[in-house]
Amino acid sequence: MPTLSLCSAYNCKNRSPKAGVGFFRFPQNDPERRKQWIINMKCKGWNPQQNHRVCSVHFEDKYICGRDIRQRLTPDAVPTIFDYPKNFQKKSITWAVKDVSPKVACENMEFQLPPLKHIIEIKDAWEWLVIDIRGPLPLTLNGHQYVLTLTDFYSKWVEAFPLRGCSSTEVAQHVAEVISHFGFPFGILVRLKKNFTSKINVALKSLLKLSGFSLLYRHRQVGSLDLTTQTLISRMVSDLVNDHPYNWDVCLPAKVFSLCFKEHPKTKQRPFSLLCCKGPQPVTTPRDLSFSPAELRESSFAIQSNQEGWHDTDLQGMVGIESGKETAGKSTVTRVSFFRSSTESNTDGNPNSEPSSEDHHAMET
Repeated sequence: MPTLSLCSAYNCKNRSPKAGVGFFRFPQNDPERRKQWIINMKCKGWNPQQNHRVCSVHFEDKYICGRDIRQRLTPDAVPTIFDYPKNFQKKSITWAVKDVSPKVACENMEFQLPPLKHIIEIKDAWEWLVIDIRGPLPLTLNGHQYVLTLTDFYSKWVEAFPLRGCSSTEVAQHVAEVISHFGFPFGILVRLKKNFTSKINVALKSLLKLSGFSLLYRHRQVGSLDLTTQTLISRMVSDLVNDHPYNWDVCLPAKVFSLCFKEHPKTKQRPFSLLCCKGPQPVTTPRDLSFSPAELRESSFAIQSNQEGWHDTDLQGMVGIESGKETAGKSTVTRVSFFRSSTESNTDGNPNSEPSSEDHHAMET
């Protein structure tokens, strides 16, 4: 006998199974989107459990794939359709505004976010990249526990590497390898600890023969600029760990390769087509920025889509998403095209901010 699920939305009486209506769990591996679901439902401070569901009535058609009880949500789906009384909506708006704090906790220190003075538009492939580190994951037979991903904001191309541990040398070696293949970007955005970021930059300068030039920049927008791609990567890693708990590192290159050859939900094109077929020739020397690192930190990024008239940015929602702790789980990087054998690592200690319950990069094991 099927299990009955009651929709958790205000004033909704739908129960499963019901013809033409799907029921969806709250996102588990995407804290930012999970938080947005809770905010939209006007349930501040509520922690949904495994048995809580939201039915498809509360989602716009663009977020729903499939039919009836086999409906699925797109990776960026957020419930937006609710039947709230007017007086209830006014009260909920008040607490929602208070919840969007302009402060970010970073490495046990709170600092005031500077005003947005500039908008940096990402107009082509391989201009700006982002590094994410996920783990610790289940230990594989090869001794790997972390996954380092390097993603191009524009084309959505992903490079990934399994690592045994997290050291600045390991990360720098993989980043240098990717740059030798695809060329220099303007820069790489991270939210790693300041000291660890500096160590990676120093190692990159040595490996790439750079002088007075940094590639990695810590930026507050890392966690909110491209949520769709990060959700796809998190889901891919989660599936790998569930399906291949002892050798997910061996299967990782094939999974990433498949991800880069599928149509992306945002661009409606394959990352391979945008980077390898339409992208510019590799830049073999470092690119000069027209602004200082300080100006970069005060700037907001906007991704110009290859579809005319569309930009992937949410300047207003960004502060709400980033309010809280700026953290990143430990991690590693793996080439899409090749499978790298495991290498010994020299651990520098914990490279990232201390993990929190809202860290969408740390996998639950």
